[in-house]
Amino acid sequence: MHDNSKVVFFNRELSWLKFNERVLEESENSSNPLLERLKFASIFYSNLDEFFMIRVAGLIEQVEANINESSPDGLSPKEQLFRINQEVQKLYNRFFHNLNHNILPALEKSGIYICKYNELEAQQKEYLRNYFEEKIFPILTPLAIDSSHPIPQLRGLGINLFVEVYRKVKPRKIKVAIVPIPTLLPRFIHFQNQNNHKVILIEELIKAHIELLFPNMHIRKIFLFRITRNADLDISEAEADDLLKQIERGLRKRRLGTIIRLEVEKDISPKATQFLQKAFELEPSDTYQCEGYLAVDTFMQLVETINLPHLKYPPFTPVLHPIVASNEDIFMALKHHDILLHHPYDSFLPVVKFIRDAARDPQVVAIKQTLYRTSGKSQIVMALKEAAANGKEVTALIELKARFDEQANILWAKELEKVGVNVIYGVSGLKTHCKIALVLRQEGESIRTYVHLSTGNYNERTAEIYTDIGILTANQALGKDIIELFNYLTGISGQKNWRKIYVAPINLRQHFEKEIDNCISYHSPLTPSSIRIIMNSLVDPPMITKLYQASQVGIKIKLLVRGICCLVPGIQGLSENIEVRSIVGRFLEHARLYCFEYNNQIRYYSGSADWMQRNLNRRVEVIYQVDDPKLQEQLETIFSIMWRDTVKARVLQPNGNYITLEEKDLPRVNAQEEFISLARSKYAKIDTIKKVDSSLKNMNKNPNAFNFDDNDSVDTLQPRAQQQNRENQAPRDHSIAQQKKKLKAETRSMYKYSEKNENNSLPAQIGLTSEDTEVSTSAKLEESQDLEALFENEMLPHLKSLYHFAYRLTNDEDQSKDLVQDTYLKAYRFLSSYEKGSNAKAWLFRILKNSFINNYRKTSKEPNKVDYEEAENFLNTSKSSYSDSIDLRDKIFGCLIGDEVSKALNALPVDFRTVIILCDIEEFTYEEISKIVDIPIGTVRSRLHRARKMLREKLASYALSLGYNID
Repeated sequence: MHDNSKVVFFNRELSWLKFNERVLEESENSSNPLLERLKFASIFYSNLDEFFMIRVAGLIEQVEANINESSPDGLSPKEQLFRINQEVQKLYNRFFHNLNHNILPALEKSGIYICKYNELEAQQKEYLRNYFEEKIFPILTPLAIDSSHPIPQLRGLGINLFVEVYRKVKPRKIKVAIVPIPTLLPRFIHFQNQNNHKVILIEELIKAHIELLFPNMHIRKIFLFRITRNADLDISEAEADDLLKQIERGLRKRRLGTIIRLEVEKDISPKATQFLQKAFELEPSDTYQCEGYLAVDTFMQLVETINLPHLKYPPFTPVLHPIVASNEDIFMALKHHDILLHHPYDSFLPVVKFIRDAARDPQVVAIKQTLYRTSGKSQIVMALKEAAANGKEVTALIELKARFDEQANILWAKELEKVGVNVIYGVSGLKTHCKIALVLRQEGESIRTYVHLSTGNYNERTAEIYTDIGILTANQALGKDIIELFNYLTGISGQKNWRKIYVAPINLRQHFEKEIDNCISYHSPLTPSSIRIIMNSLVDPPMITKLYQASQVGIKIKLLVRGICCLVPGIQGLSENIEVRSIVGRFLEHARLYCFEYNNQIRYYSGSADWMQRNLNRRVEVIYQVDDPKLQEQLETIFSIMWRDTVKARVLQPNGNYITLEEKDLPRVNAQEEFISLARSKYAKIDTIKKVDSSLKNMNKNPNAFNFDDNDSVDTLQPRAQQQNRENQAPRDHSIAQQKKKLKAETRSMYKYSEKNENNSLPAQIGLTSEDTEVSTSAKLEESQDLEALFENEMLPHLKSLYHFAYRLTNDEDQSKDLVQDTYLKAYRFLSSYEKGSNAKAWLFRILKNSFINNYRKTSKEPNKVDYEEAENFLNTSKSSYSDSIDLRDKIFGCLIGDEVSKALNALPVDFRTVIILCDIEEFTYEEISKIVDIPIGTVRSRLHRARKMLREKLASYALSLGYNID
């Protein structure tokens, strides 16, 4: 056993650098689209900026204050700074090598050039000189540095030119000036033609015309540098009589925070470097050399402005939930079932609709919501303003201390206050990080609650790039909890316990510890416990220690930790049962999910909290339990797919390094691509239902659609008696009702479809082999547009024939429409297995037939059987004079009225009815019927012969009564 007194941890800051290294790896990964690699490079650089502004700044403050308290891993603040410097220097070298030797040369091969001024054509130079003189020169302010001019207060993260000049006349003493580049100027100036896309950086343009700023002076040297300031606000709420004003003062101080990092061009002279270090009171270890470019975070602008889709991820539109697509009453829908949203794969619009509909609903009396980070043009905030204007009681808890969003939140707070919203700034001493919205609606004599809870912010923009989990629910017990939580947040409440939620810092830590203890208590070889978690960061030592204890009794623990992880896995006797993986991909993994399995039950939780000291001790966080089995199933699928990722997942090793899974010869699974594929499939299901239902609805509107006509084939026959009966019934819009029913059913079963597909059971049900469906996710994404066109052009035209076939099989209008919709959904899902140019109609009929049989078997004790022995005997004794090409319509139907033919067909056993419809009505060949029905051609012929004989007998008396000779 491991000595429990020697519990080990990874260092928090070094673990974060390992996370950012995984971001860097994505920029190095040649399988990512080129501009996406540049985007990851920009994110890596931006992450480092924030790391220095907050984390490194905090360590420097500890050193300056002589605080030597060690971190849980045993390192002092000074030791941590030393290790950080070593690791960051390595990352800088690796980053710039990748940027300059891999990404930028590849961009040039693709026609994207970041040019030097002297590489441009004369016409372009002339344009740029005019541009500089008119739009840049007037804004620039050269700042001399001498005994009369001390070093200026430069903006953090801005690019500055360090200029050495001397007079053209003696004495030629070298003078120094700094030219800050205003942040309002665009970083890139674009030149574009049909063949390439050229850009020049703003600093390159300024350097080329620097002599205009220093007339009658010689320019000796020009270097670029950049400083980073401490940006962590120090707000003492206990001393602040007005928190909003205190934060505003803090924001002004942030601009002048202590300088903690200096970045310089690689070719800068040693004297210039020493000059800057002395001016900014920095040590040599605080200086980082950048090869070629500074402020690479702004290269994100280049990614966003260049429109070359083949160099980016395939476009993806989040799936619009049916509740929005159909403009359904969201409150009525939530009374029947909860809704789980998995962003960005599910659109954020249902959340917007939830608040907007509440603002406009006359029965809604109050809305309460927390706002941590919001988008620039927030529809959520607009809806809250509208609600207040409509006379509703609106309360918005806005967290002013949300780092780097303080200014935006202050503006929103003032704007909401102006329209009558009750704006609250949170609980004193705590940062309110939970994401909750509460709607109170008057329904009859009572007020009913509707709630949204999420792992992510109410931000439409980040909802498209962050993966988050949220639920919309009308659960009244949960609603009562949220009412009491808002009382805690906005008033004076001593609430300690709730029913369905757990709140930090009150009881959240204790509940998680209790769940782990329950896993330990109930764990045995016969009923093993397990723990599965998705979170952003795992830092808190007590929670890590609890996981170590669970591992020591043999509990298998699977952790998906996107960012920082201070837990050390794989140590014998301590953590050998713990595996930690991290996924870094197209979207930022931001969801939290906690699954504790013990005593043959699994408890699922989601919410806003990571396992960090700040989340459990110093923030208001909410975790809620998910009880709905359908939602639990979706959560289970989310974890399962993420854990199976072998492309973007890395596995944490005991030495702190992360390794990929691609080397282990496992199937290629990219979880985020799988979720995109599932979302597209779900969208296709919804879209297909709408298209099919719309077509069926149009057919219903046409009074002659099913009447027998000389220009129609026999497949348009419909029993007139049944049609008349329906006309006599109370009118109802079946298509709309059926659409809603199917939309809900298909949405609920989305994840079930994916699981069936993995086991090839669903393809087997519709008559496809596993070989038919072996199409990679990437291939599906690349071919999606072609498949859409294929579906529209080759599949939908057969809808009418499919409906009539379905009607002949079921003899029921509702069942027929269900069967057709189900057929088209399955056809779309497995469209990639359809061989272009083959018989689309036969393929669809094959799917419909198999769907019908599966449904029949579910609702019957046993399927309708055919006497195959009798059929084979018939084949052996049949006369050669028999013609397979008999036209049943000419021989039997003649010009008979449709009712009797329909009745006779419907009276046949289903197996015989099927072949006669396929052959004599739909005109499929014997070979095609054989494939559709999945029987030998000989059996097709024998079954067809018997079907015709039975039909002939049923119609004989009727034909004779009309005077026809059928001999």
